[in-house]
Amino acid sequence: MSRVRAFVYSASVIGVGYVLLQTIVPNEEQILNSLSPQLKIEYLRNKQKRIEDERRMLETIKENAHSDRPIWQIQPAMAVPDDQENEKSKQ
Repeated sequence: MSRVRAFVYSASVIGVGYVLLQTIVPNEEQILNSLSPQLKIEYLRNKQKRIEDERRMLETIKENAHSDRPIWQIQPAMAVPDDQENEKSKQ
């Protein structure tokens, strides 16, 4: 009988957690609507670039998965922009 109660309590906690997650955490559309117009335009402008970068990185990962070379000899998926390299060298 105590196992049944433990199962019911566990299921209740998980169910309440799931309902709270769905009601409290905003989805992407709600977050986008809460942005200022300038940030919204910038987000939408950069969205396609992010999608393309993710696609290229995934393709590189798939290609490198079939390689017999060690990970440290494999080319990175994307090059680091010059301004980020300069920031690292200054530190």
